[in-house]
Amino acid sequence: CDLKIHKVSASCGCTAVESEDVIKAGATSVIKATFNSSGQKNKINKNITIITNIPGRDASGRDKNRIILRMKGTVNVPKK
Repeated sequence: CDLKIHKVSASCGCTAVESEDVIKAGATSVIKATFNSSGQKNKINKNITIITNIPGRDASGRDKNRIILRMKGTVNVPKK
């Protein structure tokens, strides 16, 4: 069964995401996330939410069709 990606969204406007709409069974793909650090400093935490056609719930009761990728990092601003 192919993986269908219905929606990919970032938690804020400073992160842009790109992905394929369908990933064939057995294939691999890349979800590209680009973070614009302009105006940012110190620690950052950004989420990318992916909505797919995966049915059901996991053992914790969460929908399997909703996947959250987390980006964490530190933006170092040079001292002037």
